[in-house]
Amino acid sequence: MRVMTCAFLSFMFFSFTAFQEKDRWQRIYSFDDAAVDLNTSSVILGADYTGRVQFRISLSKPEPAPGNKSVKYKSVIQTIEFRCPERLYRVIEVKRFDSKGNQVDTDEAKPTEEWSAVKSGSMMSKLLTHGCELIYEKKKKP
Repeated sequence: MRVMTCAFLSFMFFSFTAFQEKDRWQRIYSFDDAAVDLNTSSVILGADYTGRVQFRISLSKPEPAPGNKSVKYKSVIQTIEFRCPERLYRVIEVKRFDSKGNQVDTDEAKPTEEWSAVKSGSMMSKLLTHGCELIYEKKKKP
């Protein structure tokens, strides 16, 4: 009976993990001092053509964390919410990680955070383009 129970639990665990989609990062920009990736598997869709998308910024050199200069981070994952038709955005969450991948800092936006307009030619404009393309794609094929 124990063998059957273990086999059943193992099957359920592997079935559950197989259906969980792993983070898939796609490189969208490379610079001398940083790279920007888009998480193509983590999109939270909102009404109409709005949604939340994650971006990872990997730095070539560690930087001091805001508010605590003794803590250094080497990568950042930002969750940004876009209102694509209006070209508006707001940063929902920022997580910073050290060179070993350990989270060292988090900033979360307030629920009433104001929307900001995306300025043409800015880095946020480039992120909006990639983020909204992903949102449109996920809306068409949920």
